[in-house]
Amino acid sequence: MTLPEIAVAAGFVLLLLWAWLASRPICVREKVRKHYSGWRLIYSDARGRTPKGVERSKLLRAVKKGLTGKPDMIYRRVFGRGLMPVELKSGSIKDANAPHDGDLLQLAAYFVLIEENFGVRPRYGRIIYADAAFRVRNTRALRTRLADTLTRMRRMLEQGADNETPNASYASCRYCMCKQTVCEVSYFQKEEG
Repeated sequence: MTLPEIAVAAGFVLLLLWAWLASRPICVREKVRKHYSGWRLIYSDARGRTPKGVERSKLLRAVKKGLTGKPDMIYRRVFGRGLMPVELKSGSIKDANAPHDGDLLQLAAYFVLIEENFGVRPRYGRIIYADAAFRVRNTRALRTRLADTLTRMRRMLEQGADNETPNASYASCRYCMCKQTVCEVSYFQKEEG
């Protein structure tokens, strides 16, 4: 085989690998589990007693992205440096094949917070509902979607909600990550006020 033929073959293999990676789903539905073998809890925002050696409720900041937050739990691989955020939700998801958009973006924010605070980029995280769990990959597309959402939210704060023309209704606001926080047009706030 000549050098150009080897280069073409290597390029083809890389293209196949890229296509395979790109075609993998961002979320995979799983059964709800209480423990993850090979992982150790290192951070918890849970109320009540926290096991010894587990950091409790520290507010994480990502100054570069302008984010703050507290993941429900962060696990570290027993062997290695891998970290995994876990977000617990009290509601159910029923037969949905993906988590709610707001929950997905919340987990993406935790990916960014963990990377800036611990210096490790999580490969994936989990969102756990009452009846199902999702393993979510930390992809460039998800992080771009988070950045776009943050930009739109900041624009809404600066210019007012009229420029984004949000559809404030129970259905659209119910699972929104902006509900009762930065959103001035939230359906829930209109009912109370």
